[in-house]
Amino acid sequence: MTNTILVVDDSPSSVAGLVDAFAASGLTAAGAHGFADALKMLEGVEPELLVTGVRLGPYNGLHLLMRVRALYPRAAAIVLGPADPMLAGDARALGAEAYLTTHSPEAVLFAALEILGRTRDDTDRLHLRALGTGPVSPSQLGVRA
Repeated sequence: MTNTILVVDDSPSSVAGLVDAFAASGLTAAGAHGFADALKMLEGVEPELLVTGVRLGPYNGLHLLMRVRALYPRAAAIVLGPADPMLAGDARALGAEAYLTTHSPEAVLFAALEILGRTRDDTDRLHLRALGTGPVSPSQLGVRA
């Protein structure tokens, strides 16, 4: 599996919600439940985008981001965590394209589409309906248009 979005978090419901949101939008996504699971997946998956929680049990998403960058330098990354300017700064310093303080599938999807350079016009209208939200504009979610 190549050009996949790898979603990593300790919360199975967060992983499932994000993977489902990406799949509903026509993107290929795989989920990993924690740091160790993500490392195993990286043996067979070259992620186009890493979406990771900043807290992964005894490890953290910043360590995972460094590992992914070492293996796949062209992979983009979104880090999800609490509103903490230091963590956000660290994530950006390590090359994350975004640090989001929400696990909202819609907000993460919009950020991912922007980072991947995908068009949103059809995705906004068609695929977000599959999430049960109807059309949502990026400004409603606090995401740059």
